[in-house]
Amino acid sequence: MTVSAIAKLVGRRKTLGKEVETSSDLEHVTRAGLPVNIVNVVADELDTQRRTVAKLIGISERALSRRVNGNTRLTPRKLQSSVALVSRRQ
Repeated sequence: MTVSAIAKLVGRRKTLGKEVETSSDLEHVTRAGLPVNIVNVVADELDTQRRTVAKLIGISERALSRRVNGNTRLTPRKLQSSVALVSRRQ
């Protein structure tokens, strides 16, 4: 899956906060962490429930809800799991 395809899938500037055109751009935004709402985007793309994606990336539904309410970001480690899930689908 290309960087452009990943950026398009997760919402580009709306979700990522900036345009992502290169692998370096993707690495930069991943290291900074992405909004926890990315889990919803991935769940929609995979046509599954949010709790399923949360479980697959190693976070409980309750912890995910707290993060959403706190408007926090996912760590790079969690994000790598999310990107890997979406990439496998393509």
